[in-house]
Amino acid sequence: MHHEEVHNLAVQLVEDKGGSSLYIGNYKRARAEFSETLTESQRKRYMAMAKEWTEKGLPVDMKQQYVHGSDSSGLYLADFFTLA
Repeated sequence: MHHEEVHNLAVQLVEDKGGSSLYIGNYKRARAEFSETLTESQRKRYMAMAKEWTEKGLPVDMKQQYVHGSDSSGLYLADFFTLA
């Protein structure tokens, strides 16, 4: 949902292109910093979605995106909702 914003922050933090080892090593940091900018309402909504997806699995359209996508967007979407 906020993949682009987290990606841009990671690029900014490491001053390197996306996909580099430095970028990958700092993606978690960028995600954590971005999560601090979320409103309480957004945080609650995402936590509810994460709980639902844990209990019921990902929605079909997201599964299809992950399986059939030519990039790793499914990984980013799933990864973002592990915020605590």
